[in-house]
Amino acid sequence: MGGVGKTTLLKKLNNEFLKRNHDFDLVLWVVVSKDLNLERVQKGIADSLELSWSGERDLNRGAKDIFKALSKIKFVLLLDDIWQRLVDLRSIGIPSLMDTSTQETKSKVVFTTRSEAVCGFMEVDKMIRVKCLDSNETWSLFQNKVGQEALNCHPKVPKLAKLIAEECGGLPLALVTIGRTMASKKTIQEWKHAITVLKRSASEFSGMGDEVLPILKSSYDNLGNDKNKSCFLYCSLYPEDYSIKNQELIYHWIAEGFIDAYHDIDEARNEGYDVIGCLKGACLLESGDDVETQVKISGGSRIFHQGRKKGKFLVQASNRPERDEWEKEEKISLINNGATELIGTPKCLNLSTLLLQHSNVSTISDDFFPLMPRLRVLNMASYPVMKLPTSITSLSALEYLNLSYRKAFLRPHWLRRLVELKYLDLSYTYQLHDDIAPGDIACLSKLQMLDFYLSSFRDWEVERRPSLSELEILKHLNYLGITIGTDRALEKLVSSQKLQLCTRRLYISNYESSNPFLALSRPRLLSASLNLANMINLKELYMFKCHRLEELRISWVAEDEEEITLLTTLERLQIEEIPNLRIVWDELLPHHLFCSINLHYVEIVDCHALKDFTWLIYAKGLKELVLRSLNGLEEIISDGCALPPMLYEKYSSNSFSRLTTLDLILLPNLKSICKHTLAFPYLERIQGLQCPQLKKLPFDTNSAKNTIREIRGETEWWESLEWEDEITKSTFVPYFVET
Repeated sequence: MGGVGKTTLLKKLNNEFLKRNHDFDLVLWVVVSKDLNLERVQKGIADSLELSWSGERDLNRGAKDIFKALSKIKFVLLLDDIWQRLVDLRSIGIPSLMDTSTQETKSKVVFTTRSEAVCGFMEVDKMIRVKCLDSNETWSLFQNKVGQEALNCHPKVPKLAKLIAEECGGLPLALVTIGRTMASKKTIQEWKHAITVLKRSASEFSGMGDEVLPILKSSYDNLGNDKNKSCFLYCSLYPEDYSIKNQELIYHWIAEGFIDAYHDIDEARNEGYDVIGCLKGACLLESGDDVETQVKISGGSRIFHQGRKKGKFLVQASNRPERDEWEKEEKISLINNGATELIGTPKCLNLSTLLLQHSNVSTISDDFFPLMPRLRVLNMASYPVMKLPTSITSLSALEYLNLSYRKAFLRPHWLRRLVELKYLDLSYTYQLHDDIAPGDIACLSKLQMLDFYLSSFRDWEVERRPSLSELEILKHLNYLGITIGTDRALEKLVSSQKLQLCTRRLYISNYESSNPFLALSRPRLLSASLNLANMINLKELYMFKCHRLEELRISWVAEDEEEITLLTTLERLQIEEIPNLRIVWDELLPHHLFCSINLHYVEIVDCHALKDFTWLIYAKGLKELVLRSLNGLEEIISDGCALPPMLYEKYSSNSFSRLTTLDLILLPNLKSICKHTLAFPYLERIQGLQCPQLKKLPFDTNSAKNTIREIRGETEWWESLEWEDEITKSTFVPYFVET
């Protein structure tokens, strides 16, 4: 991002060449800048080469002169601040960087840019992302620029100085600019005022408006289209250091109209992920706490948002919301706000987004929503216990409603008037029983996403409860998360082609039927067999207390090699308290397609019939594995499995190649993780609790190299472990943590 120190590092590199002995004949420095001018770039190179150019020269003639001079030497070309592809380096006269006689690198080109896309266009061999400073580096640089005289002017100043440094988000340019300004502040009052100004508007702080904000704004301006800019500005509704779920953010963008999803919701989601990639590539967003599923606003972006005119956005993370402030706003965020109630009837005629998630609001008056005719996004996730106000039914324009992760107290037939609703998230909700009546969901004809995953609403196909037939008639429904608790509902789900294709998250809870599902292949006479092969879009599967379910059959469809199968997209498999479960893997697909399995998370608990998990060798994307209370488990990867020898040898040696966490708990008969050593290139944590027969870990000195952080377990278990040799043991001793 702008101001992070790319040019400073390039200058440092240039200066090191001046000081050190090196093998290059010449080091050239050229500033490219945003308004790309190839003639000016050529002139900069020509000046470094001391070419005597008189008068104007066209690109071709200039390129010939430069090519002739550089072809004779070994050079390093340092190009600062590239904003777009430099066409072809040869077009400005840069010869091949390879020595054609030896095929070895002869010369080097190093450049700085704010755009990861430019790195792709320029076909770089190695890319280095320059990141903002961490907290210790931030404080060190700020102290250096402020100086001890100012820091020691009052006992409370150092604490205030740390607060100001934190507001800079680790951005070196901001730290230097603000640090130099504060070097002259010698009273506690000046320091307190500085914090107030910086939090209120960064543009009012001395030096920020002239030196820092224009640099940050240029990254925003370079986003090009209005869609990317609107999506980025929307992110300012979230607090600093707040990890935003990618999918939630994309659905908000769609509901706001930044991304068109009318024809194909999958394509709209893909476009949303492309926007996120563009914003991350421009260093305006960065990865959140979960690198793959979340983003957060980067330090520089936070300063940019603080410094720009907010327009019609109101963000109140700590202040008590004042109703008269709301009435002119288009988007309001109370995320993490401490207010406990919202009362009255604010006149918000232009309000389109209201974000209330993770706030402390427990009371909203019944007359709160009537004067919000344009509200399209309402996010009330992770709320305290609260009854929905009756006026929520007046939100006739509402397209996105999120009530997830909360105890829900709703109203009879409350859904029927929300006719524009396209995205309804009721996942992880409790006490959701009588609030949705037969016919309610069928009224939502525009619904595209419906999520009841891990909710208390599981009694489909029961008297006075909705039928899954209501979901089948929703012609735009594309994404379904659902909780199932009856045999009729499960049979209906797995016999409906539409619902199978829609299902992304499936939770089977307290299933007690002993009847086989007649719609399934190979029905068993004495126990239920569940075949999920046709749920080709399933991402998460969680099974809990299905005591009579004995077999989970995962079949590979062999009719078409290009057909997507269940585990191509499955990300999470979670099974709890199913004592006699067997997992059956049908090997019907061509073997080379096994490597595409994308299973990320597996948790299996209280399934005592399972003896091994050798099928996991195909799960190349597996990151977390939790095995708990499995009395029958003896080996995780078994040498004596029924897999063809060629396949076993091919896949077992690279097992768990992406695994970061391995939790083994209450496994009384587990003797082996794997008989041979494994590399575990990403393993960070392994936990072995009450696994008395596990005497050896599949480690050697190269296992989990530079990644392992802790090995947790009882001291008695740790001391009983057998090791490959003493060197291996000494390698892992520092990481043991007694539990």
